[in-house]
Amino acid sequence: MRFVRLWWLFSLLLISLAGCGGDDVNKVHIRIRNDSEVDIENFWLGAGGVGQSTTPYGPIDSGHITEYQAHEPVLANYRKMNFVTVDGKQYLDVIYPEKHVGTPELAPGHYTFSYAIVGDKPVLTLTKDQ
Repeated sequence: MRFVRLWWLFSLLLISLAGCGGDDVNKVHIRIRNDSEVDIENFWLGAGGVGQSTTPYGPIDSGHITEYQAHEPVLANYRKMNFVTVDGKQYLDVIYPEKHVGTPELAPGHYTFSYAIVGDKPVLTLTKDQ
């Protein structure tokens, strides 16, 4: 009887662990790197379509990188970005993944969006991490 209970408990544990994190495999994980020489006060990604909302990444010091945030693999979730620097300047950008990865949308996986400011314009370098 004890073996049956132990087997049942082990089976439940395996089933619950199998469900952990599986949903994240099908998402686009994006982190932001501040390659500019000025600190970012607030950074938002998204709002590229009807009904879409932005994802706040918060402040990002110069030279620092955020944690990954998971997004549904829909272009509108990462198509546009908006950030404000500590000196009060606002920067907007429309992201074209095909220029960086060769496809119009990002496949599920991990990516880094690195932003520098060149000539008072945001310049994106998008890299696939994994």
